[in-house]
Formats: sequence, C-alpha cells, structure tokens
Amino acid sequence: MYQLQPHNISPNSVLAISNHVTLFEGHLRVKPDLTLFQFYFSVKKETMPKTNTLANFGSVTFKLRRDRIYPQTDRHESVRYWSSRFFYVKETEMPASTRNLPPFKDGPAAEVSAWNANPHLSEYPEVEKMAKWISKLVSSGLTGKDLTMSWFTKRIQPLQHREQLMYLYSGGKDKMRATKDILSSDALDKRLRVMIKVPREVHSHACGHDIYTGGAGPSFDSLEEKDLGFLVRTPITGPSNPEPASDADEAELVLPSKRKRNSDSGKTPKRGRGTFGSKTSSITTKSLEKEKLRLKEIDTSTKEGEIEQFFTRAKSSKKSGEKPKNKVKPSPAPMPITPEVEVPPKPAPSMIPPKEKDVIHIDDDAENVGGSRKDASASTPSTEE
Repeated sequence: MYQLQPHNISPNSVLAISNHVTLFEGHLRVKPDLTLFQFYFSVKKETMPKTNTLANFGSVTFKLRRDRIYPQTDRHESVRYWSSRFFYVKETEMPASTRNLPPFKDGPAAEVSAWNANPHLSEYPEVEKMAKWISKLVSSGLTGKDLTMSWFTKRIQPLQHREQLMYLYSGGKDKMRATKDILSSDALDKRLRVMIKVPREVHSHACGHDIYTGGAGPSFDSLEEKDLGFLVRTPITGPSNPEPASDADEAELVLPSKRKRNSDSGKTPKRGRGTFGSKTSSITTKSLEKEKLRLKEIDTSTKEGEIEQFFTRAKSSKKSGEKPKNKVKPSPAPMPITPEVEVPPKPAPSMIPPKEKDVIHIDDDAENVGGSRKDASASTPSTEE
C-alpha cells in the first residue's frame, strides 16, 4: 500500500508495525487491518538536510496521530548509524504466500496517495468496532511495552510469514518461534533498551498484559457494546462560568504578625514571596505558621529581661551599630609625702662597696692558685657524686 522498500522504513517504524501486528493477532485475534493502521498513524517524510530530497534509508516515519487511543510506546528519538548495519538476504520463494517482498530497488521511496490517507471510521463499521475494542484494552492498562515484550519473549518475528495467528501460539516448541533459545534476564534487559526507552534504574521487566495463547480469548463477533470503549479521547472540560467559592470554602490565610524592632534584636530576616489569596497553597500556609511562631519567640517587646538568651552582647552591639566602650581601670590615689621626712636617694650600683666574700684576689703564687682551685673543688660536688 505504501510502496516502501524495507530499507525505506526507519527502525522506530518497524517497531510500530510489529506492535500493530501483535495487537491484532494476539489481543484482537484477527488479521491486521491497514485501514485502521492509517487511522492511527500518519506518514512523516524524512528528507536530507542539504538537498531537501527524501532519504534513501528511512524515507518515512510512522507517527501516532493526536487524540488516538492506542497503546503508547516510549520510543527513541533516533537510532544513529542504523543504516550502516542494514543488509539484505535473498528471499526464499514461497508459492503459498501472497505477501512476498517487492523486487529490490536501491533508492528513496516514491510518494503515493496512501501517505496522506486518513480514513473516517464511520464508513467502516467493523473497523470502528475494532478501534473501540483497542480503546477498551488501553483503558485496562495495555501499553506498547507489553506488545513488544509479548512477541520478543516468545521469539516470534511479527513481520515474518506465519501459517497461524499469534493467539494460537502453543509454547516453546511452536513453529512460530524463530529460535528455541530462551533469553536470560540480562539479555532481555539489554535488547529491550535498544528498541524502547527504559529508565536506568529498571532492570527487571515483566509483561503486564500478555497476548492470548493456545487459542484462548474472546472472539470478535461475541463482543457487545458494553465490552468496547470510546473511539477518541474525551477532553476534560468544566463549566465555562463556575460559581465563586463561598467564604467557608476559601482557605484561611494566616499572615505573620508584625515584629517590633529593637536596637539589640538585629535585622529582620527576609521572607519568601508567598502567594496570597483564596487559593493559598498548604506549603505557604505552613511556612507562614512557622514564621509566626518564630517571631513570637524572639519578640523583644515583652522579653526585655530574657533578651540575653537569644542574643549575645557582642552580636547585639555589632548588629545595632554601636561600638563597644572600653572599660578604664581607676588609677590609684597618689600617696602624700610629708616635707619633714627626707627620702635619701638610692646610690648607683657602681658606688656600692663590694662585700669581702664577693672579692676574689688573684696572685701570681701557684700555691694560692692551687689552694683556690682546691677550695673551689671541695665546695663544689663532683658530677659522679
């Protein structure tokens, strides 16, 4: 329908087609419908930056339309260098299959009318019923990650030719499996991150809404209107002119009390800019209550005697701008001297006559010298003693 070669489809678009096939075959139990695919997805042209021509690799990207109730897939914005790893293998001719690949043609895709198609489901009653069924599945919690996990853990290639639909999958020995190997949790985590966005802290993955297997599940003809959902999203709207809230419904506004400034109390702390009005947030109200209690505790107008337990004298003097006064010790009173008593002046040290014991006589007589040495040694204890 779109006249696209496999290399003309970007990896994100291949994922979108694979999940769409899984949604229909595994959950709706019917073959995929291209009309409904056009209802959900639009075509975005991918052009080269310099020539403004369609790119050869990834000519188009399928994007989900707005206001469509469809399993959301958190895809990567771009897959870099994917074209350098792209390759073709020779197709095996299958006479029983009517969906063979088109002949290989190297080059960008050529635009056709299907790229701009946006069908109205009112013209297709059965397709509209499928869309409502999908809406019901999405409301029950079905996501794009669940679709990817369903075909990836069962090792089924959704775009590969199969003789049966996915809901008839019978287990590990089913012919639908591309391999019998089972992926470990680490291998599944690494491969899943390549295809879709996964938070860094999440490393274990589980499928919340798996596909039907073994032929189970409701049939399309047995569905009733109560089993279906809405076709498009219903916008949440309110009354155009809502009634004003009464005084009892309005949030009580708690304003901080005015603080009386004191020279020793310092500067008043800055307050944050709150939102005052009838819709005061709870956070603002709590902060105002704390501010009111704090101001009440440090109010200096009624606690003049207790001001020292909040502020020291050194800090209060600095904050008030006053310079601390240095205390001057009182000088002792001068002692009067009577004129009758004369205080003799102290003689100089050189004028004081030395005492006899402080005088050392030096003679040339060896005996006196030896005697003096002997007396000195006798008076001074030896080191050994």
